[in-house]
Amino acid sequence: MSACTKPSRLPPADPLNTPQTPNNAPSTTSGNSTTTNAHTRPYTARPPASATSPPHDPSPKKLPPLEYPGHFLVKRVTEAGTIRLKDKLLFLANPLKLLHVGLEETDDGIWAIHFANVLLAKVDERDMILRR
Repeated sequence: MSACTKPSRLPPADPLNTPQTPNNAPSTTSGNSTTTNAHTRPYTARPPASATSPPHDPSPKKLPPLEYPGHFLVKRVTEAGTIRLKDKLLFLANPLKLLHVGLEETDDGIWAIHFANVLLAKVDERDMILRR
């Protein structure tokens, strides 16, 4: 007897773990091996891209500019999320980059910072600390 063994005639394991076809599925025969069409996937019909319309986007491309009351001091937030108040740099927030905020002096040296109709914070110009 020879020390070498015969190669296995089993089909290779399915790495995708796809379901097997039934016994009456068509098979192809080539040489000594027989394989079934186990790797076929069902066809799902979809209309061509030209037949579908793009989704309707009701939102405008650019929002209209924010308007603040006349007594507000309007400042544009920088790329770094900051504004200048009395020659001092004050960090607000990165999401406000390039947007306008309104500052309203509520007391002597106390400023309320608004974005649209939302009060973001109050700041005392003497210590430049944001407070709620």
